[in-house]
Amino acid sequence: MQPGLTLVVGPPGTGKTDVAVQIISNLYHNFPEQRTLLVTHSNQALNQLFEKIMALDIDERHLLRLGHGEEELQTEKDFSRFGRVNFILALRLELLKEVERLQGSLDVAGDVAYTCETAGHFYLYQVLSRWEQYANKIKPLAKKGCFRHLSKIFKQLEEFRPFELLRSSRDRIHYLLVKEAKVIAMTCTHAALKRKDLVELAFKYDNVLMEESAQILEVESFIPLMLQNPQDGYNQLKRVIMIGDHHQLPPVVQNMAFQKYSNMEQSMFARFVRLRVPTVQLDAQGRARPALCQLYNWRYKTLGDLPHVTEWPEYRVANPGFAFLYQLVDVGDLNGVGESEPTPYFYQVSTELVYLV
Repeated sequence: MQPGLTLVVGPPGTGKTDVAVQIISNLYHNFPEQRTLLVTHSNQALNQLFEKIMALDIDERHLLRLGHGEEELQTEKDFSRFGRVNFILALRLELLKEVERLQGSLDVAGDVAYTCETAGHFYLYQVLSRWEQYANKIKPLAKKGCFRHLSKIFKQLEEFRPFELLRSSRDRIHYLLVKEAKVIAMTCTHAALKRKDLVELAFKYDNVLMEESAQILEVESFIPLMLQNPQDGYNQLKRVIMIGDHHQLPPVVQNMAFQKYSNMEQSMFARFVRLRVPTVQLDAQGRARPALCQLYNWRYKTLGDLPHVTEWPEYRVANPGFAFLYQLVDVGDLNGVGESEPTPYFYQVSTELVYLV
């Protein structure tokens, strides 16, 4: 939550995604005027993160998912640029119907629910004056919830007014991207492909959160930090939050010369850790039985267990058909073939597949 750079090291099963989601929620609620860019290496990771964000109390009109992986989101709602514009236009009509109902109950003449602008005049000249008279006659506590609901309707309509004035779908999408959305999600690849377009649109954001940072190439980590032009010679970023685990998979570099001799498979996250930038380490895992966790927890300074991995029945009973909690099996070759490489850089052991099945 503090300005500047934050590195979070998350060993397996420690809840990196949940931490990321909570940080986004905190930023959204504590700094409502700020905009947060959410970046991951893969579409799958971005969707997992985005699905958890959708479950929070973040107004969905402020969420936007850019890129082609959006159709794989496990939701009936459309969080793409076109989907969000259509959602806002539909919500606008619903809110204007509410204004029409309010107009009828106050017995005010005229077509006040025709546009966001006419609704704004109605609120200013008809609703507020009546509310002030009403508020003077009752206790302060009794009025807050009702007035909050009313003011929220008209505040949203005021925000939606540009969508009336902008007629083309393209202009509405640009406005949504540059002004309306507060949490914008994309992959590193999308940021690289669309950087020029975003800068030309005067795209602005205050915070960047990168998930699975240790799998992102250094050059790919730079690009999401540079999607806006500096103002008065200064970058407008307030926070950069990188979450990852440099002990797990590094970035994939297929060219062996670049990989081995250029140190290209070192992520920016791993470089920061190597240069002893302070990190926050998540230190309790909730995924594996303690005996399984001991296979890898030596890799980390401190990695304990959350209570449920020793208390819940599913972690305590045996797995049917297995003699041990874990065992190593030497599978050997299958028909004289061991490890093979069907396509470049894709390795497989057919015997392992047979054993697993």
